[in-house]
Amino acid sequence: MNDVEKRMKDFMGKINRKFPQMNTNLMYDQWNIQGNERKLNGVIQWIEKILLELYVDKSIQEVYIRLHRFRSWYVIRISGHGNITLSMEQALYQISGENMIFISANKERFLITAAY
Repeated sequence: MNDVEKRMKDFMGKINRKFPQMNTNLMYDQWNIQGNERKLNGVIQWIEKILLELYVDKSIQEVYIRLHRFRSWYVIRISGHGNITLSMEQALYQISGENMIFISANKERFLITAAY
């Protein structure tokens, strides 16, 4: 098991312990995201903050996270079932800070796309 795989396994274990009632799925290419572990740690912390905000609402169910790298950016897609309220959307923009983020949502599904 390499460092990236271990880091991602630890991250998912932490999320599953914090939110055992939620179904969180993580997809990543371990070879693609290697190389900048310091930045990867920031990405993982950012994803965790986003999930903490999402999981406040009990209507959010089954979240899928897709992580990959493009040049110097980590690209994150978080999608799932549930409704993102206006206050939740504002909190997500605030969490993202300087990172680019786009939120697309309707009453049943949402997609958060970000570059870190």
